[in-house]
Amino acid sequence: MEPYRFISENGGELWISPHGDGPSALLSAVRNGDEAEVLVTRTGLADVTAKLYEACGLPSPVILERPGVSIPAGGDPLFCGDLSLRTYEYGIAMGLPGITAAAVAPGTLRRRAAFMAAYADAAEAEPDPADVGALAKAIRSALCPDSERTGLRPDETAARAALRWMRDREAGHASA
Repeated sequence: MEPYRFISENGGELWISPHGDGPSALLSAVRNGDEAEVLVTRTGLADVTAKLYEACGLPSPVILERPGVSIPAGGDPLFCGDLSLRTYEYGIAMGLPGITAAAVAPGTLRRRAAFMAAYADAAEAEPDPADVGALAKAIRSALCPDSERTGLRPDETAARAALRWMRDREAGHASA
């Protein structure tokens, strides 16, 4: 890779180049002759990239490890579990057992993959429904011991919020 040079509107420069000590990149910022360097390793790259997007007011990009794949010979499908991908002259078709979707252009398939990753992230962010129900019942019983007899329903909204907060706290992202 050739070093990449970005010049901002205010004349500052950002240089990005590979670093010789393993899979890492060296970022050099220059302004008014002063230079600062930051080494970004493979493990920090996704976080740095996401924070650059966030600082610009953009949603974080979908960043996934790229698996090593090659297109099978003779038009055979590539399998990932039950999901199959087959390359045609006019695009790529996804399939499941007994179902094959119409082929789409590679760019369309990438957008669909990003959508699926974002959907998976959102689904993963939601607490387990069984945990939500159990916590909601515990909260209801603690606040109103006769709630079961009187038919007072558990507040799953509060339980879901509490479980999200606890998960974020464990990850070091919760605010008071």
